[in-house]
Amino acid sequence: MGFPFDTATLDWTMIGVLVAIATLIVAVLAWRRPRGVNPAEAVLVIRPFGDADYPNIHATNGVPSLDQLTQGFQLDAKGIRAARHLYEAGLGQFNHYVNNLDGVIADAQAAMDELRPQLSQLELALADSVGLALATAQGEELRVERTRYDALRLPIQTYAEHKRQQHQAQQCIANALRHNVPRTDYTLVKSRIASGEFSLATIMSELPIYWQDLRTLDREDRTPEPRDRPPKREYYNATFMTQDMGILEDNRAVRDGDWLISERHGILVPYQEPVPVLRFERPDRPPVPTGKYEIIIDRKPGFEWDTELWRQGGYLDQTYQRSKAGRLPEQLRRAYRRRLIGRIGWATSAITLAVYIVLVALRFL
Repeated sequence: MGFPFDTATLDWTMIGVLVAIATLIVAVLAWRRPRGVNPAEAVLVIRPFGDADYPNIHATNGVPSLDQLTQGFQLDAKGIRAARHLYEAGLGQFNHYVNNLDGVIADAQAAMDELRPQLSQLELALADSVGLALATAQGEELRVERTRYDALRLPIQTYAEHKRQQHQAQQCIANALRHNVPRTDYTLVKSRIASGEFSLATIMSELPIYWQDLRTLDREDRTPEPRDRPPKREYYNATFMTQDMGILEDNRAVRDGDWLISERHGILVPYQEPVPVLRFERPDRPPVPTGKYEIIIDRKPGFEWDTELWRQGGYLDQTYQRSKAGRLPEQLRRAYRRRLIGRIGWATSAITLAVYIVLVALRFL
């Protein structure tokens, strides 16, 4: 008994079946629900513009260790690597200068109180004056104050230096308040941990969210994939005039709310409105607009932007939470492409199988 088809029909039928199976597999893979985002993979790795100007806070007392934060549950090798990544991200926030200003002010005041008996009233007034001038002066005035500072004897210099640190921290706080930017300060939390009278569980909500998520690494939580349509891509021409790397250009910088991101250079800055690009044709004539626009970043952002970036619930935390939920623009675009491929795959499979069924029916009719 032979096949119900001739050889040519059988070949085309088998090809159709294989195409249908292949497209069906593609559709299933595309529509397969992705695994939940690993919290450690959601940490934003980007360099804020000018952030390196701040002094480091080398706090150890009152800073919980990784072992303390992961105490009570077991992690495999992958979980341990993720925990270390989250711990370092949280440590950066926990010890960042703008999140420890109360401590900076208190430490500077304690140091000045200790030095006060060693100085006369005239020397104290001089140290206060020099310290405040060092905190606020710029350009030639700053060089003059540095010369005056170098002529002082060591105890007066030390007092003036603490006064400078105190005033600069106070400036940061005042600037955040002036712009209605909420701020975070971990000084009190560190003192509670250092006292040993509070368990980490009772103050966990006051710690960085990266550390809070350390407590969830032993669970397999899945977040439903958002089905929002991805936002339209908008690229900006941007020029960054940096002190350490010179002039950097990026014609594909993207805006994220109040921020501008250059993925090419790994730079994050406050968004500024683009300015028209002008062309100078002749020295004796005014410049001519080219019809193009560019964002020029030529100065360090104000203190309030660093506060908004690093505070608990600030931009870094918000971006981390969006990344975990799969709601960053690029994540939404990937999900949209995956759904589109799935729809095309299902449609192709259905059409191919329908054609195959028609061929079989025609053969037997």
